[in-house]
Amino acid sequence: MVAGIDILIAVSTCWYLVRKRNSGLKSTRRLVNRIILRIVQTGVATSVLALCVLILFVASRSSAWLGPYLVLTPLYPIALLALLNGRMRFEGSSTIQTIELSLESRVQVDNDAASAKSPTSG
Repeated sequence: MVAGIDILIAVSTCWYLVRKRNSGLKSTRRLVNRIILRIVQTGVATSVLALCVLILFVASRSSAWLGPYLVLTPLYPIALLALLNGRMRFEGSSTIQTIELSLESRVQVDNDAASAKSPTSG
């Protein structure tokens, strides 16, 4: 069941990203392609190993499934960390330039004119 859920999550995420990929700039499409590749890389590893555990569990009467299962358990956090570490590469290879804008406004107020126009100065 876990293998099916892993495959479903990976396929649905990739399907959604592929649908939205063509609605942006070339750099956005390139970034979405890299995200899809990263999802497939991390999702396939866990899915294949979970499928092996399932096949060994059903086909074998012994505990041969236990070995791949013990490898599968830490593979999920490893895949998550690989996905999070991959964000640094996405951010580092960005071609977007940051432009700093100063919205500092300087207004000079003539205190004599302001006091003459105020309603309390009567």
